[in-house]
Amino acid sequence: MYMIKKINAVVFLAIALVFWIPQPALADSRVVATIKPIHSLTAAIMDGFGEPSLIVKGFESVHDYQPKPSDAKRLEEADVVVWIGPDLESSISTAIHNLSKNAISVELSEVDGLTLFEFRESHVHHDEDEHGDDHDDEMREDEDEHGDDHDDEMREDEDHGDDHDDEKEEDEDHDEEREDDDHGEERDEDHGEEHDEDRDAHEEGALDMHVWLDVSNAVLMADEIARALKAAYPQHSDLFDANHKSLLEKLHGLERELEKQADSIRERPYIVFHDAYQYLEKSLGLESVAAVTLNPTITPGVGQINEIREAVIETGAICAFAEPQFNPGILEIVGEGTDLQMGMLDPLGYDVEAGPDAYFEIMRNMISALRDCLT
Repeated sequence: MYMIKKINAVVFLAIALVFWIPQPALADSRVVATIKPIHSLTAAIMDGFGEPSLIVKGFESVHDYQPKPSDAKRLEEADVVVWIGPDLESSISTAIHNLSKNAISVELSEVDGLTLFEFRESHVHHDEDEHGDDHDDEMREDEDEHGDDHDDEMREDEDHGDDHDDEKEEDEDHDEEREDDDHGEERDEDHGEEHDEDRDAHEEGALDMHVWLDVSNAVLMADEIARALKAAYPQHSDLFDANHKSLLEKLHGLERELEKQADSIRERPYIVFHDAYQYLEKSLGLESVAAVTLNPTITPGVGQINEIREAVIETGAICAFAEPQFNPGILEIVGEGTDLQMGMLDPLGYDVEAGPDAYFEIMRNMISALRDCLT
């Protein structure tokens, strides 16, 4: 009887030790992602292996985020860095290039097959929509077939330009002698300010980098992230493949869900603070008629605000959508004297917990915010 109790005690102790011994932690993967939506896609594929680090966590704007010393350390030690590209993370791109020299850089804006759009030329969109079929700015791998002819014309124009330059120099000499030079400069400055407001500092032909707001793009980006992770950690390829397959199924389901949710708001006009949503709008057939600014780092002028107010009245826009990291005061000014309702769109998920489900929550929150205000 004593021996049986002793054996039972030994077995109990062995079982206790199994549960007491610390289990191995998730691998220190050394994978870094810049913004929450792509961090989420990366985390979903890495589930069970490790957790990627996230750089832009709080309410900072990704356009002018300044890397911290801890960010620099993580980039220096990284095996894989997942980001959109220098046109979005402009303030981080130098650190990525300089610090993560030994890492695989996954620049998602360069993924083959992505749907890419140029920035819209004007903060008022409904005028572009009326004529948009003749000037579609969608960019794909098969560039404009007539590009070579256009280049030839440009070269011819440059040849003729030398003759015009000589004439312009003579005109400039005469201009310096004019007594009303000061008045001319004032007129030029006034006109120039309005022109600069329209361009909003985006170079002609610049691509809009908010590519994750089209779920079909997220599918292609997930493919690229999975390839990079398998290249960095080939011994875990089977896990990545299984997670990748599960993620794609969820993304295709999300795409169908968003399309269904958008059915009731497709013909309801609205305005936004920042022109960041054309991937969402064009994939779901939504109708944004204006953006207060094409570039959130530039404050719109009085002329631009008045033009947007006119667009609101002309189109019967229902809602104006702010963003959590920007002051909504300008939108409130635009809405004065109108029936505009105020809503909030959060394309980066500032209030969303980082992790594998964050991308899905970000996209669902966006469509819910649109539906709540527009209906």
